[in-house]
Amino acid sequence: MALLRWLGALACCSALSLAAQQAPPTPAPSGQSATPAPSHPLILRSPEERERAYQARHRILLSVQVTDASGKSVGGLGQEDFTLFDDGQAQKITSFRSANGSEPDAPIRVVLMVDTINNPSASIAHEHKELEKLLEQSQGRVAYPTAIALLSAAGAEIGTFSRDGSAVIGELRRVTKDVRTLSCVEEANAASQQALGGQASSVTPEGTDSIRTENLLNRIGNCENRRFQLSISALNKLAKSEAGVPGRTILVWIGPGWSLLTGPAFRPNTPAMRRSFFDYLADMSTSLREAHMTLDAVASPDMVRAAGMRREDYPLFLSRAPTGGEADAGHLSLPVLATQTGGRVLEDSKDIAGAVAACIADADAYYELSFDSPAAATAGEYRTLEVKVNKPGLSVRTRTAYFAQP
Repeated sequence: MALLRWLGALACCSALSLAAQQAPPTPAPSGQSATPAPSHPLILRSPEERERAYQARHRILLSVQVTDASGKSVGGLGQEDFTLFDDGQAQKITSFRSANGSEPDAPIRVVLMVDTINNPSASIAHEHKELEKLLEQSQGRVAYPTAIALLSAAGAEIGTFSRDGSAVIGELRRVTKDVRTLSCVEEANAASQQALGGQASSVTPEGTDSIRTENLLNRIGNCENRRFQLSISALNKLAKSEAGVPGRTILVWIGPGWSLLTGPAFRPNTPAMRRSFFDYLADMSTSLREAHMTLDAVASPDMVRAAGMRREDYPLFLSRAPTGGEADAGHLSLPVLATQTGGRVLEDSKDIAGAVAACIADADAYYELSFDSPAAATAGEYRTLEVKVNKPGLSVRTRTAYFAQP
C-alpha cells in the first residue's frame, strides 16, 4: 500500500507552526555562569500601536449572508438583530455595517479558479463554455473586478483583475489554451504498461493480479498525494497574497477539489500525520480569514463522478471538528474549507454559469460583523462560530470556525 508521503513535501512549501520556534540558549561551559544577554532600551508603544497589535491577533471580522426562504438576500437589518456565538458563548459585537459591493471603502474582487489538476479535460471544456456564457451576459462590463486563475502542475497563476468582460474572456482563453490535465489512473496505467514493456493490457484496482494491483495502487496513491499538495499549497499561497488587500475577495473554485487521501491506496494516518494536517489546516484557515476571502465550490454531478468523490464523505468532516491538535486530510477538502469560510457548495447543477453567478451575487448585499476573540490557552485553539438573527424564517451563512491565539 502507498504511504502518505505528502508530509515532508508539504512541510517544505509552507510554515506549519503557528508559533515561531526559538533555538534554545547555548549552555555555558562547565563551571562558568551564563553570560546575560545584552540589554536593549525599552521602546514604549502608543495606545494606537497597542490597539493595532491586539486587533491583529484577536479582532475577528466576519462576512454574513442573510437570506429568506427563497434564497434572496435580506437587507435592512440592524446590529440589534444579530447575536454572535464563539464556542457557544455570546460575544459583544464590536463593529457592524450593512455592506454591498458598490461601496468604494469595501471593494469586492472576484477570482474564478480553473482547476486542471483535479478536473478531466472534458469537464474543463464544459466549464470554459459556461464561464464564457456568464461573462458574455455582462454585456461588456462585469459587476466586480474579476481575474482568472489557473491551477496546473506548475502551481497557481492569477491574471489581472478587470471589469472589462471581453478582457476577462480573453484571459480565460489564454490560460486554458492547450491545457494539460492530470489523471492519476491514466498515469498509473501508462507506468504499468511501460514497466511491462507494453505486453499487458491496462491494470485496474479490480484486477486479479495482486502484484500489479499493488503497483497500481502505489502509483495512484502517490499521484493523489501530489494533487493534494499542489492544490492546497496553491490555495494557501493565493490566500496569503490577498492578505492586506482592502475589501473582500470571492474565490469561486470550479470543480469538486482534491482527494481526501482515503481508500485502499492509503494506510491509516499516524498521530504525527494528523498533527501535521491540523497545523496546516490552522494556517490555511487563518490565511483565508485574514484575506477576508470567501471560498465557493461549484461543480456539476459529472465533475464529481469523474473525480471519484462521494458526497457522503464530506458531512463526516463537517460534523467532526479537529480536536486535540489532530485532523485528517478531509478537513482540508474543498467543500469543507468552503463551508468553513461561509461560502457556497454547489455540486448538483449542470448550470455552472448560474451557480457561479449566485456565488458572486453574495457581494450585492451582506453584513460585516466583528468581535474580539477571548485569549486562547494555546496557539491555534479551534473554536466554532455561529451568528443568529432574531427574525423568523431567515437563514444565516458565515464562517463556521477559526483558530484562536493566546
